[in-house]
Amino acid sequence: MDIKTLRDALLSNHLAPFTELYRSFKPYCLATLKSKHKNLDHDDCEAIYDDAIIIFRDNLLANKVVDNGNLKTYITGICLNVANNLLRKNQRYNSKKATIGLLFETQGHTPIEDLEYKETLYLTLQKGLEQLGDKCKNVIVSFYIDQLSMEEIAKKYNFASKDVAKTTKSRCFKKLQAIIASINV
Repeated sequence: MDIKTLRDALLSNHLAPFTELYRSFKPYCLATLKSKHKNLDHDDCEAIYDDAIIIFRDNLLANKVVDNGNLKTYITGICLNVANNLLRKNQRYNSKKATIGLLFETQGHTPIEDLEYKETLYLTLQKGLEQLGDKCKNVIVSFYIDQLSMEEIAKKYNFASKDVAKTTKSRCFKKLQAIIASINV
């Protein structure tokens, strides 16, 4: 099927060709994702494929897709890009969470053996938290120490949504990092 026919079908709300494309490319794209990213489970691959199809549809409707004759390769490329972005995001999140989690641990509970280093980390974090405003301190502690979800934080601190809570947490974490970087203990 060519791009123009697919675009015209979508614009006229005739979804059968798009549904057929979705079904026919799915096994290949899922297999490619699983072979390239072994740490992704089946549900992750399915979600990535669905996101890629939505991106493809949006690009198709916006006339951003060039008819080069190989839609399977194009959609597979979108899948791999979505997967890479997801994995990068998860890696940054896990790294950031581990770093701040390590700082939040109390003495005796961290895997750090050097007591002097533990004490330095603890004092640095304490000084950093003291310099944050109450709202930021509460959000950081609620997420990293109390391990509340973004929905719970939004409700607890009267944020408009979990997205607002997430943005606030991210902004506050960046402030805390900047403060900690400037502290000399």
